[in-house]
Amino acid sequence: MVPPDPLRHPRRGRAHANPTSGFGDRPEPGVERFVIYQSEADPRRFLLNEHWHSKAAWEAHRDRRVYKEIYAPQILPLVTREPHISSLVE
Repeated sequence: MVPPDPLRHPRRGRAHANPTSGFGDRPEPGVERFVIYQSEADPRRFLLNEHWHSKAAWEAHRDRRVYKEIYAPQILPLVTREPHISSLVE
């Protein structure tokens, strides 16, 4: 898994994540949407919008090997996160 390049905007030709598969090429069970936005004002800032089928699916994601062996030790130490678990207003 390679994190997005913070200095290259996806709309400028850089490949970016498939909305339903996170950073990988295979869909992850329980994820309904995974979208990455990059700030136009500050290309070092990203907003990740994840929509999971259930809280249990989201929790299972954190138990997966890719999360434990790649994301948590290699990505999380490099970023400042502000998670906001929310409900969709319909």
